[in-house]
Amino acid sequence: MSKARRAAARDARNTVGVVRVENRIAVRGTAPADSVIEERIESAVANDPYLERYEIGVNVVDRTAYLYGTVDSYFEKGRADDTAAAVQGVKEVRNNLSVDYMDEPLVYDPYVHGDYVYEYGWYDYIPYHTFADDREIKNEIEDELFWSPFVDADQVDVRVSDGTATLSGTVDSWNEREAAVENAYEGGAVWVKNHLTVVVD
Repeated sequence: MSKARRAAARDARNTVGVVRVENRIAVRGTAPADSVIEERIESAVANDPYLERYEIGVNVVDRTAYLYGTVDSYFEKGRADDTAAAVQGVKEVRNNLSVDYMDEPLVYDPYVHGDYVYEYGWYDYIPYHTFADDREIKNEIEDELFWSPFVDADQVDVRVSDGTATLSGTVDSWNEREAAVENAYEGGAVWVKNHLTVVVD
């Protein structure tokens, strides 16, 4: 299934020493009919506590699941993507869901999201404006980094301009690189430019 393919790439990316992952895994095996896959996706969406079944339409053609409709947030769009990908027989997910309220970025949480959401081709968030002072945001981000158990704050340089944070420096793993981005959003950045380089000793 598509979910297993994504999980393999995530595990590889999170392995210490890995700098880049190119996923060439093909989904094979006997699969149910498209109509059966479609019913299973609809059932999975209906049973998910984070999703509204009437907001999400599903079509399956040649084992590719097409999602359409309008959801309230990028979180729900990502959740629907993960839910469809986890259904047996799904080869690929084409997520055409629109987002009704686009005032906040989707902040990735590894305990909530099954996949690294920023790699989705559909993630097209446009930064919103903030009235917070750049210096204040910078201080908040640096504070988040300082207290983070996942990031060595001394390795990360933070600059903020018009609410957009630019992170530069070196980190020891992809997990640390991703955690730094989350800290920047939690510190109040409206958008993050991640220029951190993963360097493995």
